[in-house]
Amino acid sequence: MEKASKLTKEQIDYLLHNENVAGVTEKNIFFTVKFKEKFYALYESGMKHSTIFSRLGVDPNIVGYNRVRSFVYHLLDDIRCGRGFVGYTNKNCITRASDSTEEKLKKALTELEYLKQENQFLKKIVAVGKKMQNIEIDLKASDKFKIIKDTSEKRNIKFTIYELCEIASVSKSGYYNWLNDAEKREIKEGQDRNDFELILEAYNYKGVKKGAKSIYMRLLRNNPPIVMNIKKIRRLMKKYGLFCKIRVANSYKRMIKAIKTNTTFDNTLNREFRNHGERTILLTDITYIRINDGFAYLSVILDAYTKECLSHVLSPNLQLDFVLETVNQLMKNHGKELHTDALLHSDQGIHYRAIKFVTLIKDLDLRQSMSRKGNC
Repeated sequence: MEKASKLTKEQIDYLLHNENVAGVTEKNIFFTVKFKEKFYALYESGMKHSTIFSRLGVDPNIVGYNRVRSFVYHLLDDIRCGRGFVGYTNKNCITRASDSTEEKLKKALTELEYLKQENQFLKKIVAVGKKMQNIEIDLKASDKFKIIKDTSEKRNIKFTIYELCEIASVSKSGYYNWLNDAEKREIKEGQDRNDFELILEAYNYKGVKKGAKSIYMRLLRNNPPIVMNIKKIRRLMKKYGLFCKIRVANSYKRMIKAIKTNTTFDNTLNREFRNHGERTILLTDITYIRINDGFAYLSVILDAYTKECLSHVLSPNLQLDFVLETVNQLMKNHGKELHTDALLHSDQGIHYRAIKFVTLIKDLDLRQSMSRKGNC
C-alpha cells in the first residue's frame, strides 16, 4: 500500500469544519464514532467506500484513496475483534473547535479506557516476568507473543495487534510468524517431552540422582545406545525443573582439613626400597575396607626390606588419632629394633602433613619422606 500524501493547510481547514471529523494531522484523519456507525451501516448494504464518504458529507478526493482504504481496514478489524466503533485520539492532532461537551467527554472516557487497558497489559507482562524470576523483567519475545495473543482474544480490548506489539516492544511481523509456527512448536514440545522421559529414566537409574554428564553416560550404556548432546540434556533439565542435589560435604574430611598443615617433605627414599637393610625404610598408608555398613579404615606401617607388617590399627572413621596410634604401636613393639637413621615414607595425604603427626615423628627422631603429589 502506497503512503498517503500530506494534507495541505486548505484541506486541513476543510476537514476541521466537517462534523464527521474528530481530528486531523498532516498524514492522518480521525473520524467520529457517529460517522463510523453510519459508514458501517451503509457498507453492510453493499455501497462502495467512496460513495459512502460522499453521501455522509466527506469529500473522498480530499481524504485520498489510501486513507479511505486504511479507514475501512481498521474499522472492520475493530468490529471483528469485538472492539466496536472506537474513537481514536492522538495528542498531536488538530481537533475541531466546535466539539460539543458531550463529544469531549466521550473522547476523554475513550482515552481513559485506553490507558487503563494499556496499564493492565503492562502489569501482565511484569507479573509473568516476576513469576519467571527475572529481576529485570526481561521476557523472551515468545512469552510476549503469548501475552499479546491472550490479550487480543478478549472482546472488550481496544487495542490493535500493532499497538499491543508496540507496547510490548516486539515486531508485528514477528508476532504473526510466531502465530503461524504454532504447529511446529507443538511438534518440538512433544519431542522435548519424549527426550525428557529418557533423561528422567537415566536420572533415577538405580535410585541414584545424577547430573547431566552422568545422564549422558547412562544413555550411552542403554541397549541400543542413545546419543544425546549434553547441552540438550542441560536445556531439558532446566526447562522441566530437574536438578541434581549437590553431595553433602564429608564431615570427617572437613575436620581433617581444619588440622592440616602445608608442610611437605622431599622424596628422600627415591624408590630405594631394599638398599639399606631391615628396619631402616618404613612405608605407611591407609587402606579402605568395605563392610556392610560402609567402610573401615586400616592404617599400616611396613618394613620395605622384609615386607613385614610392623604396626596396624583399624578405625571406623578417618580421624587423625588412629594414624598416630599406628606410630605409637610401632615404637612400642619395634622401637629398639629401628635403625638410628630410620626413614618413614608416605604419600602427601592430609594425615601425614598434620601438625600432630609431623611433631610426633620429629620427637621420635625419625626422618620423614613423601612421594610427589598425586602418587601413593
